[in-house]
This record gives sequence, C-alpha cells and structure tokens, in this order.
Amino acid sequence: MKLKFQKTERIYYPNTDYKFNSDKLTEFLTDNFTIPDDNLNEISCFIDKDKELKRILFELPELIKKEFPNDEIQIRFYEEFKQDELILEIGIFTSFDEKSSFEKEKKLENQLYDKYNW
Repeated sequence: MKLKFQKTERIYYPNTDYKFNSDKLTEFLTDNFTIPDDNLNEISCFIDKDKELKRILFELPELIKKEFPNDEIQIRFYEEFKQDELILEIGIFTSFDEKSSFEKEKKLENQLYDKYNW
C-alpha cells in the first residue's frame, strides 16, 4: 500500500494546537519510518516547509499502526516524477493477505479523508 503526499496550493485552516520542534523532526522520522534513499535531510526540509503536512505526518504512524501493527512503514520521494515535482510517498510493507490488506487500506484511507477533510 502506498500513500502519496505532494505540495499543492489548497485552502485550509491550519490547526494551531500543534507545536513542532524542527530539531525533533529528523528524530521522529528515523524513529517511525524506514528511509531507503539516504535522503533524510531532503525529506525533513520538504516536510518542514509545510505545517499541515508536518501535522499529518506526526499523526500518521499512530493511525497506520492501528491497522498494520507490526509492519514496516517507509517514507521516500516518489521516483517517477522526481524531476518535475517532489511527491512524498509512504509505503507499508505488510504480511497480511491481499484481501485483508486491501480492506485495511480502505479503512485507513477513509480515516484520513475524515480526519483531514480531503
């Protein structure tokens, strides 16, 4: 399963309840995600520029672990369009069978749509 995020122009009302320490971002990423491309600094900079994206990513591992408790979560830039635009990709490597993982993916997707009003 892959979740993709990219910077887009959109209107939203930022949630000011969230306070982030930028120094903790790289620590958070390495604690919660596998980063295969050795580009932690690039990913951190990309996330740090967008408060809404940062808020989502800080909540995402907890949401994912509810559905995929023992599975690896990977974060990297989506390679296909990397020259044109940066798209952040979250991959979940699961041992669930295809049907179960699809059902869990849909449930997680619906939770994300509900939670972030996409």
